[in-house]
Amino acid sequence: MGVARAAPLPPIPRYLDTVAIKHTKIASQITARTITTLEGLDGLKHEWRILEAAAASNNNCFQSFDWCDAWARTHCSSTNIKPHIVAVYHGNRLALIWPLMMTCIGPFCVLRWLSDPFGQYGDVIARPGHDLETYLATAWQEICENSQAATVRLRHVREDAVTFSFLKQHCSTAGRPECAPYLDLTNFASEAAYNQRYNRTQRRRRKRIHKELTKFGEIKFTQLTGPGHLDEIIDQIILQKNIWLHRRGHFSEALASRHCAAFLKNLASRTDSPLRVVTSVLTAGKRAVSYEIGLRFNAQHMCFITAHDNQLTDFSPGRLLMDFSQRQALREGLAVFDLMVPGDDHKRSWSSDAVKVTDFYVALNVRGKLFGHGFLKTARPILRRLYHSMPIKMRRRLIPLFTLGVACQKPKNALASSYNIHA
Repeated sequence: MGVARAAPLPPIPRYLDTVAIKHTKIASQITARTITTLEGLDGLKHEWRILEAAAASNNNCFQSFDWCDAWARTHCSSTNIKPHIVAVYHGNRLALIWPLMMTCIGPFCVLRWLSDPFGQYGDVIARPGHDLETYLATAWQEICENSQAATVRLRHVREDAVTFSFLKQHCSTAGRPECAPYLDLTNFASEAAYNQRYNRTQRRRRKRIHKELTKFGEIKFTQLTGPGHLDEIIDQIILQKNIWLHRRGHFSEALASRHCAAFLKNLASRTDSPLRVVTSVLTAGKRAVSYEIGLRFNAQHMCFITAHDNQLTDFSPGRLLMDFSQRQALREGLAVFDLMVPGDDHKRSWSSDAVKVTDFYVALNVRGKLFGHGFLKTARPILRRLYHSMPIKMRRRLIPLFTLGVACQKPKNALASSYNIHA
């Protein structure tokens, strides 16, 4: 005779499942909406800044309100680019902001990070906690169901980003991962400790650069932070950088943009912003020999644009400027000096580590599959390899196809007195 088994217990009625009730209640309080106008963006200013102050990490510089607002006002008002900002609310409180923009590449409508490729890292600002996954899922549903885009293309997502694990689960990757080098300034208790990071060869090289540049006069490092400090110098910085890129057969979509200077000037003029723009200039006598436009956000300095007088390239003035800039960040008590993507070889001597960054995409319809799987996943990596394997002269001939008429001009001599630089 077999052993009698107890009858299975009946399932707990849904109305008695307190965990399910709590989850349903929380989910019903979490809602999303999409902002697609500059007026709507302005209406988010107060809430966005509150969320930013409470939850933004050092790397959220490119998702800060002032960065996104300055970029949108200089780009979206005169182009076919439209902001597409997803805001997730928990009750009446803003819990997540996901800044995107809608762009059209031929017949394909593509959602990208707002300000791409100006913004170097893509992410969201979100309140931490056990509801974070729900916030992300709610925003993602809003993006996929209500955007009418063919593809969502999200470049340069750091592996320590809030969205990294979520996007890795829901998206495909495009191209090889890159890396973003940085220097951990907390490793140095003083400038003397910072000096110890250089080996004998590096010290000798810095000394030689300094000696060569003193032929033009006294070496001075000046950091400009006041309102309007970029107004007179920004055109020279962009010009010198574009010349440097052109000589090497490279092209920067951001620097070639006719809105680049206006955007940076707008950003630098915002005196009440937690995001600060600082411009560093290295002069030799009356000659400006090297420049850096840096971004300060929380405890991090981001080396955004560097340039130098291209008539002095053989003197390597940028190396000396970088040394001064890192020392200045150390003196101001910052924790990280970020050299950002790409992880070029010349950045290694200025960094202590690097973070991997990945490009993600997801196709939302048939056109999206053609653009995502056909171009981003397959054709683009092949074209990039072919382009970078070409001789420099051949790459230069192709640059006009990308620049759409933007041409490098002959540089003018840069005089420190023209830029109101004071030691």
